[in-house]
Amino acid sequence: MAPTTRAASAKAKTANVLPAKATKISKKDRLKPSSHPARPKIKLLSNGLLDVANVSDHLKENVRCNSVSSPLLRLPGELRNKIWYYAAEDTEVYVTFHKKPTSKSRHRPAEVINGEVRQNGHHTTIDQSIFCLPQVCRQVYAETATLAYARSKFTFPADCYQTLCGFSSHLNTAQRKSIACVQPGSCTFEIYYSERYGHYYGCEFRYLFPGLRTMIVSQGAMGQVKAMNRYHMDRELRDHEWQEWILTKIWEIDGVHLKVEFSPEASTP
Repeated sequence: MAPTTRAASAKAKTANVLPAKATKISKKDRLKPSSHPARPKIKLLSNGLLDVANVSDHLKENVRCNSVSSPLLRLPGELRNKIWYYAAEDTEVYVTFHKKPTSKSRHRPAEVINGEVRQNGHHTTIDQSIFCLPQVCRQVYAETATLAYARSKFTFPADCYQTLCGFSSHLNTAQRKSIACVQPGSCTFEIYYSERYGHYYGCEFRYLFPGLRTMIVSQGAMGQVKAMNRYHMDRELRDHEWQEWILTKIWEIDGVHLKVEFSPEASTP
């Protein structure tokens, strides 16, 4: 056999290597049902939470391993509860208008800015939970599903009553009952306490959030109260008198059990 040069040999080897042909899947094949058995869906409890107590057969081993092998989940329950408590402490959630998603929507999740969670007002393709801890596993979900709702302050900076109603309508019963602290926007607060609007809109906070314990009156809400009621008073009221007047209005609507706080900016020296 005649000798070949190195370049010719390399060229021959290269010529023998053919590119892999991509397997094309037809539309008919894509629409065929999966051969894997369908897994049962997680059922919902009457309060809207997931029923994670009933574990499917294919997950039982994973659940058992998590409870004994995870350094966190194998801790005593009392210690885990303390960890969850501090993990969900002092979060301020800003609720803003959420546009209806479209086919061209871009995914914009909530973001944390200086320790505060802000729900982005841009388009989003899916509902994003700003509380990620319950998404870890079933056991963590069972122990923390509503904890962040109970430990957070929900602020409604947008002067739009529909934002408040829209937010509450997207929560399940357990989540709504867990919310304990809110700070309404100025116009929303005006609608809330004013006899001109309150009975018409039905915006009692005890109805929207049955577990509410604290309401914070912001600087904007305080200014709105003064602007709308100053000329109906017999005399000019001082800040502490305005606060007493607001307290009376709130307690008439939602009862004296509701704790009312005024933000530091809501009063002047």
